[in-house]
Amino acid sequence: MRKRFTETHGISVLLRLGQANNGCIRYAVRMERQQFATLYAKAQQHRDQLRGNSQLAEFFPPGSRPFPPVLGFGLPHNERPVPVVTIALNASAEEFPIHLPIGDDIQKQWVAQGNYFANPYENWWSLAGEMLRAATNGQLTYGSTAAHVDFTAIVTTNGMDTTYNKIKNRVREDVRSWMEHSLTDTFVQLLSSLVQTNGTKAALVLGFAPAFPGKDDRAGCITLDDTFWRANTSVNFVGEDGVAEKDQPTVSWGRMTGRCVPENLRKLPFFFVSKGPSSLYSTVRGDDASRAPLVAAAARLAPHLGSVLGITSAPRAGFMVRRKSPTSTAT
Repeated sequence: MRKRFTETHGISVLLRLGQANNGCIRYAVRMERQQFATLYAKAQQHRDQLRGNSQLAEFFPPGSRPFPPVLGFGLPHNERPVPVVTIALNASAEEFPIHLPIGDDIQKQWVAQGNYFANPYENWWSLAGEMLRAATNGQLTYGSTAAHVDFTAIVTTNGMDTTYNKIKNRVREDVRSWMEHSLTDTFVQLLSSLVQTNGTKAALVLGFAPAFPGKDDRAGCITLDDTFWRANTSVNFVGEDGVAEKDQPTVSWGRMTGRCVPENLRKLPFFFVSKGPSSLYSTVRGDDASRAPLVAAAARLAPHLGSVLGITSAPRAGFMVRRKSPTSTAT
C-alpha cells in the first residue's frame, strides 16, 4: 500500500491507496469536500437502485421525492476533535426541507450537513442530545464535540423499522443487501475518517444492542437484530458485555468486526442503548418521567464511556427537552 499527499480546497489530504481486499476497498481520508462528493455520489447511485426495486416500494412510494442522501449530521470540515460519534439507523424525510435542503447539489449538502446543528429537528435531536450528555457526564454536545452518522445514508419516506416489520418476510434479503451496501460504501469510510483525523475515541449507538452469548438475542430492535447483522457478513458487531434491567433499555458495549471493517474501527469501542429517541416520539410532548428511562440508561453507560474518554466529573442532574415542531421523526 502506497501513500500520497494531495491538496484539495486548501486542505492536505492523506490518501491510502490500495487494492480491494475480499471485495472491500480499505482507506481512510480526512473529511473534506472531495471525499464527501465521492461518497455522496455512491449514495445517490445506491438510492436510485433501491427506488427501482419493486420489492422495496413501501419504503419509496410512487411519486415520493428522491430525498438527498444524508452522509452525516455535523460532520467536521476541519481537524477539530470529535471524541464521540452517535449512530442510528437512517435519516427521516421530516428533516426536509426545513432542516436540510431538498435537491442533490453537493456543495449545498456539504455545507448544510456539516452545519446541521445550527438548525436541528428539535424533537429527535434534543432527546438524542440529552442521551449524549448523560452518557458523557454532561461534557459533550452535538455540533462541537460530537457528530452523528447513520448506518445507511438513504432516506425513507416512512419509518424504516415500522415498514420493514410489516413486510420483512418478503424483503428480508433485499434489506440485508441494502445495509451491506450502505455500510461498506459509506458508513465505515466516514467513521474511519473521523477516528483517524478527528480523534474519535468511541461510538454511541442509539436504538440497538447486539446479542450476547446466553442472553436474549433480541435485545436490539428487530430490524437490526434479524436482518442487518449476521455472522460472517462484511460488517458485524460482537458484544463484549452489557447490563439488562427489567423494564429498562439494555445497555451494552462491544466491537465492530467483519471482513470490510478498517483496522482502526476494529479497535474502536462501541457503546449501545437498545432504545433510541425514535422509541419515544409519541411521548415527546409528555412529562419528563416518560423519557427518564432512556436517559437513565445512557447514564448507566457513563462510567464505561468515561473510562475511554477520560471523563471523571460527576454527571449533571436532570435533563431538559426543547420542543419546536408539533410532529416527531425517527432518525
